Amino acid sequence: MSSEMTRRSALKALGLATASAVAGGAAVAAGRHPAGQLPQVTGQTPVVEELFPFEGVHQAGIITDPPEAVLLVALEVISKTPDSLTRLMQTLTMRSRELMRGQPGPATVEDENFPPRNTGEMGYDSLKDGRLSIMIGLGASLFTKDGKDRFGLASRKPIALKPMPRDLAGDRLNPAMLDGDILLQISSDHPLQNLHAFRDILRNTKGLVSPVWVQPGFQRYLKAPSGEANARGLLGFKDGTSNLNTRDDALMTSLVWTGSEEPGWAQGGTYVAVRIIREQLERWDRLNLARQEASIGRRKTTGATLDNTKETTLPNYAADPDGDIVPLNSHIRKSNPRLGEESERRRMLRRGFLYMNGIDKSGLLDAGFLFQGFCRNLEEQFEFVKRNYMVNRNFPKKGTGAQDLDEYIACIGGGYFFVPAGVQQEDRFLADALLSG
Repeated sequence: MSSEMTRRSALKALGLATASAVAGGAAVAAGRHPAGQLPQVTGQTPVVEELFPFEGVHQAGIITDPPEAVLLVALEVISKTPDSLTRLMQTLTMRSRELMRGQPGPATVEDENFPPRNTGEMGYDSLKDGRLSIMIGLGASLFTKDGKDRFGLASRKPIALKPMPRDLAGDRLNPAMLDGDILLQISSDHPLQNLHAFRDILRNTKGLVSPVWVQPGFQRYLKAPSGEANARGLLGFKDGTSNLNTRDDALMTSLVWTGSEEPGWAQGGTYVAVRIIREQLERWDRLNLARQEASIGRRKTTGATLDNTKETTLPNYAADPDGDIVPLNSHIRKSNPRLGEESERRRMLRRGFLYMNGIDKSGLLDAGFLFQGFCRNLEEQFEFVKRNYMVNRNFPKKGTGAQDLDEYIACIGGGYFFVPAGVQQEDRFLADALLSG
């Protein structure tokens, strides 16, 4: 989508949202307050350039530029009927649409005899909108749970959707941080904006959902050319080198967006593997530089592979068959062995953040990486790479062992989710084709 089209869409959305806000404010003033007793309230004014359009072929939060704060939320659907599920999806769509239009809440004087419609931490003051995006994913348990077809949707479940496996080598999963019926990826340029959106959604879906787990994250993103990393991780290395080029439509169609293999309603969506990866930072920080670089397979400063001097120059594994330069168990060699078509079709779009949850009972940092891998098929891409490359002790050669980095990291939570295609019309709601049958 061109920047001009994006701007026009945002302007249209802004006009609709502003009209809605004005009408809502007038109704409050006329219906609840005596004439002449309303003080003037200056509300938040959205900045068009900072708005991500809600409507689109795909949901925001996948290929839109990543803001610097994220809130990952897993929800359990507690309502029991198909009609209530439809009402939930309509409400999630309505609130996401309004919030992304730069309207965090009615910036008006409200009736003192009722709970305020705006929670108050945003909406009354002149603050930036923070490039908010709200992405919604569906978990396998929304379709079947404990062997039961919960809402009559089991036969329409996306083909590769399932709970995240519990048997992946190296994982140390916390049952309280796994899966969920619905995933919310709320991201913006400030945690306050994310929390406000989450509170708004909870207030408007009361009785329909209950939170299962919540994980905030952050990152500092740079403007970088295609093929170069746009961020660094807590281990100090560049993150995002050789990521998929989101402007390559053919590549995205092949590796990210679902197609005719899926039920009609699920085409044009994508899957996401969410992995909360704790990093043993204290142990890592005691390694010398050469040891750290051998574990990753890249130079810490430049991001270049150990057999090159530029970040974008591809490694030549054929000239280093025994891993004398780039170790066979290094992260880059295990995660992308560059086997031509065989490994190219396993690639995925990565969208990562960092997290910090304080310290554990031993006084160690509880911090790490929030991995999101978007792909066309979870089993053929993310899971294949994990099982057949990264933890396969006989890959790329017999006796290689698992990737060295696994000594310092462990996945503790997350889940698999299907992300439906975007909403393209004002009168539509997310996954309505699924729910309408």
